Amino acid sequence: MCCEAHLRCYNRRDISTAWGVKAEYTRFYAEGTGYQLDRDDTSKVEALDRALDLILKFDLILATGHLDRQETLFVVERAHAKGIRRIIMTHPLFQSTELPPEVMARMWAEYGAYSELCFSNLAMDHLTYDQYLAVIEAVGRGGVLLSSDVGQIFSPPVGDALRGFFDELRKRGVKEDDIVQMSILNPNRLCLTRWADFRTHMSARTRRRETSLRRRRCDSGCRANRPSPRSGPTGRRRSWRR
Repeated sequence: MCCEAHLRCYNRRDISTAWGVKAEYTRFYAEGTGYQLDRDDTSKVEALDRALDLILKFDLILATGHLDRQETLFVVERAHAKGIRRIIMTHPLFQSTELPPEVMARMWAEYGAYSELCFSNLAMDHLTYDQYLAVIEAVGRGGVLLSSDVGQIFSPPVGDALRGFFDELRKRGVKEDDIVQMSILNPNRLCLTRWADFRTHMSARTRRRETSLRRRRCDSGCRANRPSPRSGPTGRRRSWRR
């Protein structure tokens, strides 16, 4: 299934031939056969609700995909109303959605929906770093996710992509702490539901590490201070069990 908004960007194909993919390896969709979410279509809204109910039941993360602007906003608002709190707006600068930065800021403030900024969209979809900086400025570092979204035959490996991505952001004045938050802390916070859960998780790891270190020190100290087996008053060999 492909969203109608996505197909309109790529001459009705699921994968763009401009990415170096041969046409025979792509699928063509006739006009109007892509998925469209009409809030006035009862059957589609009911289907959406069933999907959202499952996301809520199993505590999953909702990503909006390549819906158009109004579809994206509708999904986020409806998901939040159902109690879903882990939401990603999938690269919302992408041409199928094209959310303005001020709208992304509102969706973060009112619904806790993260805005994703991907390395791959810069080259593949001709987005610019200036657009990315405007999103970071409007939404704030707390509501932005930095990702690679690579895997295409012409894209660099994930590590190289992210290093280049972060280097370019630094050159444009984005602070290291902000990059760390948007690329590491925010994804952890999203995956672990709440910041409190993240802190609890990290505290538990720290406690386990400290306990392990104390045990190793104790074992080393016990072995060092253990009396010689021949140190008894009669000189006979003594034995014990640990």
